[in-house]
Amino acid sequence: MKSIIKRSIIRKIKTADFESIDVTEEVQQEIEWKTDAEKVKQENKVYRSLLDSFKRDLVLTMTELGLDKCIGSISTKDNKPSPKKKTTSFSEDDIDFDLLDD
Repeated sequence: MKSIIKRSIIRKIKTADFESIDVTEEVQQEIEWKTDAEKVKQENKVYRSLLDSFKRDLVLTMTELGLDKCIGSISTKDNKPSPKKKTTSFSEDDIDFDLLDD
């Protein structure tokens, strides 16, 4: 069987008062699979690739703009902001940070 997987990540970053930028990464890929387990494995590979690209682009964007930190909130599936806040430091040398860790 074949499926088309489409995923996207958008992060709004406040760069100054009344100023923000959006860093967006999107992927659409056709996958082939025979079993449900194989489908999940292929979907995970697409999503992992999306996350890796997003993290790299986010770090490069922050570095290029001369920003070393941002404060963000994590939204729930229904787009309601959660009370959880996360400050993330960015470094061109370290693109393996986890945006969702505590």
